Amino acid sequence: MAGSNFEQARHRHESTDVNERSIVWVAFGIIVILIVSGIIVFGLLIYFGGHWQGTLSGPQQVGEKKKILPPPYFQGHQNLREEKEDLLYSYGWVNKEKGIVHIPIERAMNFLIERKALIHREKSRKQVQEKE
Repeated sequence: MAGSNFEQARHRHESTDVNERSIVWVAFGIIVILIVSGIIVFGLLIYFGGHWQGTLSGPQQVGEKKKILPPPYFQGHQNLREEKEDLLYSYGWVNKEKGIVHIPIERAMNFLIERKALIHREKSRKQVQEKE
């Protein structure tokens, strides 16, 4: 009995639960993976570094004039947006032959609200009539 207490005091852990060899191998494996990954990344940086030299623009040199860009390319899109907004806020024909028109969005939303309210009132009346 006294001998087992001395053994526990000397080891200070359960020797059957810890496998030191597997811990060392896992740590060694992680270190190897990190080193190999670093070498691969470094190699890729060297390989692609030469290919991107001409494509990336570096800082402007002192005294170099800045390029002036032409007017915005999206000016046509601004006109398109204005046309679409005009459609949202005006009355007009979509197809005159079939009698299809467009109305302002505000009016359309109010129309839908009124229509939903009317449908709701009719359902409520039917429920009241069924209960009586």
